[in-house]
Amino acid sequence: MGGSDRKIDTGIDFGEFSYSYTCIIIFAVLFCLTAIRNLSIFVKIATFGVIFVAMIIVFIIGIGIYGFTNTDYVYT
Repeated sequence: MGGSDRKIDTGIDFGEFSYSYTCIIIFAVLFCLTAIRNLSIFVKIATFGVIFVAMIIVFIIGIGIYGFTNTDYVYT
């Protein structure tokens, strides 16, 4: 008891949407992005970089505060 009887299955499972499909989708997206020869889209995205970095920092701080205030976690 005491948490030692809990085990998370991390095996490969293509029967339903799982980490395996997530890895394949991320690989395909990143492969397509790196195959682009025209870099102007990356320059346009980089102009908004400061805004997105600020949004990510605010999101992380918000989730951190929520995690500290919510301690009612349930393992299913």
